Amino acid sequence: MRRKSTPETLDGAIKRLGRLLEGRYWSMTQSETLFGGWRVKASMPLGASHPSSADGIWITEDGPYLAPLVTRVADKVEEALAMRGAA
Repeated sequence: MRRKSTPETLDGAIKRLGRLLEGRYWSMTQSETLFGGWRVKASMPLGASHPSSADGIWITEDGPYLAPLVTRVADKVEEALAMRGAA
């Protein structure tokens, strides 16, 4: 688990998210709702879900800066995996 007080680079966040997702789909695209912003969307690993996911399958974050968005999605996937392991 990463130290949340330390900012994560975009490259580091992408690598961590890819590792956590166990080969599942994720994307980063220009946001259609936020001008000049980004949308990061990730499919949850099998058997994992997160309370912030509207449908229990996808984690989606929108915002102006890409690195913090990827970091937030990776953090939520990591939390979901921890909850899956605790169940």
